[in-house]
Amino acid sequence: MKFSPFENLKLVSCGKENIRFWRIKTKHLPGCAVVLDKFARNTHFTAMGFEALGEQAERSVTKMVTPVKVYVGTMTGLLYQVDYHTRELDAIYRIHDSAICTISTSPGFCVTGSQDQFLRVWPLDFSEFFFDAKHEGIVVSLDISRDGLKVACGTSNGGLGIIDLQN
Repeated sequence: MKFSPFENLKLVSCGKENIRFWRIKTKHLPGCAVVLDKFARNTHFTAMGFEALGEQAERSVTKMVTPVKVYVGTMTGLLYQVDYHTRELDAIYRIHDSAICTISTSPGFCVTGSQDQFLRVWPLDFSEFFFDAKHEGIVVSLDISRDGLKVACGTSNGGLGIIDLQN
């Protein structure tokens, strides 16, 4: 479960067969599930990341016409792309051979880490990765520097590395 970077008191969660949007309201937590139909069956969602926008765009996301995306990974290496405003499934991409453990985005690309020990840097259309790096452990955490030039990567065996994307 993560707080929305776009709106106060809004959350998104993922788990067994569901992706859900929540709103914190006085002593109440109403939720709305993304309609996944057949794509939810036997699917376990494991990681989530919000589309990264420029600072100015983040301030006015509720007034934006441009769709904002939420990326949700699964145990089978699929990535679900959900429209933040309509709560509808836009696309599904196969990006890893095993569970996606972590997702981080910048305005120009998305980085994923998986149980297959690969970190991959993707364009936002997920056509083909720009770069991948195999690690000695499962990639469990990622973060992108503000300038988008470096990626911090944590692994299940305690490794921590910084990848310079310029090189």
